[in-house]
Parts: sequence; structure tokens; C-alpha cells
Amino acid sequence: MVAHEAFHLWNSQLARRAEVRDEWWSEGASSYVAGRALRDAGYLDARRYQRRMLRAANACLRSLRGPLLDEAAEASYYTCGELVHFVVDRRVSGGVWPIYAALFAGAQVQGTYATADFVALLGDAALVADLEQILGRGLGDQPARFVQRLLAGAGLATRIDAHRHRPVRLVAASGTVGR
Repeated sequence: MVAHEAFHLWNSQLARRAEVRDEWWSEGASSYVAGRALRDAGYLDARRYQRRMLRAANACLRSLRGPLLDEAAEASYYTCGELVHFVVDRRVSGGVWPIYAALFAGAQVQGTYATADFVALLGDAALVADLEQILGRGLGDQPARFVQRLLAGAGLATRIDAHRHRPVRLVAASGTVGR
């Protein structure tokens, strides 16, 4: 919680969101940074961190109905945003920190940052396509498969757990522990 709010404070000292719809980025990044801080400080081991990311992914699956950039998606900003930042950190060479630095460096000049600025910094066409889907169209017609593919690309193998009496969810594949 403290790391989440500290990231907001630091972020707001550098620049502000260009639009309300960019709030997903701010909340997702803050949630991701909080989880990373817990992991990096040793409070979460690899297995617990993996469970945290699976909880975020499953909460995103349950809550996002349409594009993440839609203001109606506000309930999904934290969990789906954290999922996006996790995936970006794992799929981009050098991780997410250089992207944050470049985003905020540009934002200090402009005074704001936007989702489009973040996406433009990624440099990976397949990742950009995945993000454009979740941001502009949502999780698609097979949401569990889409999120499962995102996690697999981030090095977290999962399987889909579907039972008649509870919602579909992702669980870690047997013996999988992410870094």
C-alpha cells in the first residue's frame, strides 16, 4: 500500500495523466511497483509473487467487460493494469523501468503522459498488438485464453480451471514458479 501511494506521489511530481482514461496506467503501474517492491525486499518469494500475479490476472478476467481505456472499466484499472505492467516488464528487453524513465522524461517536457506515449515506447510489435487489444477492444471472445497467452509470454505458464459451479480462472501450471 505504501509503495503504491509513494509511486503515485513520485509520478504526480513528474507529470499528470493527459486524460481520465489514462488512469488505468497510473493505478496499474502503482500496483505493479508495489508488488515488485515486496518481491525485491524479500517479503514475497517467487511462489507468492506468482500467486499475486495470478490473483491480478483472475480479477482482471472477472471484471473487465470491454476496453481497458473505457471509463466503465474503472474497476479493472488496478488488476488489469498490474497485469499489463507485469507482462511489459517481462517481455521488453531491459524491463519496464527504462520505459517508465523515458515516459516521465517526455512527460516533464509536455507536462502530461498518455497511454499512447507508453505504447509507443515498447518497440515490440507483438506486445503492442496485445496491448492494443486489451486497451481498445478488451479481452476478446476467449478472455481466459487471451490472458493465459499474455502470462505465457511473460514466462508464467498457467492452465485454465473451468468448473460448472465457479467462474473460469487461471492457475499455475504444475511445478511452475516464475522469476
